[in-house]
Parts: sequence; structure tokens; C-alpha cells
Amino acid sequence: MCKLKKIFTELSDVIDKAYKYVGIAFLVFLTAASFIQVISRYVFNNSLSWTEELARYAFIWANMLGAAIAVKHGHHASVDLLPNKLHGKKRAVQQLLVTALTTFGAGLLLVEGLKMTASIYATGQLSAAVRLPMYLIYMSVPVGGFGMIIHCVTFLFEEIKNLKGGA
Repeated sequence: MCKLKKIFTELSDVIDKAYKYVGIAFLVFLTAASFIQVISRYVFNNSLSWTEELARYAFIWANMLGAAIAVKHGHHASVDLLPNKLHGKKRAVQQLLVTALTTFGAGLLLVEGLKMTASIYATGQLSAAVRLPMYLIYMSVPVGGFGMIIHCVTFLFEEIKNLKGGA
């Protein structure tokens, strides 16, 4: 189990780093597209439809990658009233349960996201302005879900260890 934990921990770190770099690229792209849109609209009195569409898609990808990053670093909003009241094995069980449910939710994102992406791929649907294949946008859901699962599994290993040790 120790070897498996090490593999997942290393994979989690690689995914986190990759998602950060790609997410930053999407945020830069989003900012640039929005800036071009504002300049074209207010300086040249000509609104460009493709900038709005690309900014929206960059936002979607940045959000899904950011959600996985937030799971890794524990930055999602949470209610900590119960965990603050619990100690020892009770707290370890509660943390294990929360992480297991989070993993299940991320699994739904992965599985249903793949189904949705495959469905959109089969239709050959293209975006309105840029004519970008829409399955590329929908692919953000399973990619984000995959990252969340990997991060959660690393937490599960740690929480099982805490539960066994009574931490």
C-alpha cells in the first residue's frame, strides 16, 4: 500500500503542477480576449463575437482546472463546525467520509463528463463564432474530475493511516 500511496502522491503533484500551468494559460487567454473585446467595442465601436466566445471557453476550462487545484490544497468552501468539535478516531472517520463523498462526486464528474463529451463528439457540434469543436469545451468536466479523484485518493491514503493510528 505504501508503494501505491507514493505513486498517487507523485501523480497528484504532477497533475497539480500541470493544471496550474495550463490554468494560468487559460486565465491569461481569458484576460487577453476580454481586453481585446473591450478595446474593440469602446475604441473601434466594433464588437467582436469571437473574443466573447473564446473568453467564455477559457473561463470554463480555468474553472474546472481550478476546482481540481482547490481540492489538492483544501481551498474549497466548507463548514468546519463538526470537524472542530471532533477529535481522534471520530475526526478521522468524519474526514474519511467527507473525502470518500468528494471522491464519489468527482467520479460522477469524470464518468458523466466523458459520456457528455462523447455525445457531443458524436454530433460534431461546432461553436458559433470560432467553429471550435464543442467536445473540446465539454472535455474540461472529465479532466477536472480526474484531477480531483487523484488528489482525493492521496488524501484517502493519509486518512486511512490516521484512522489506523488513532490520530
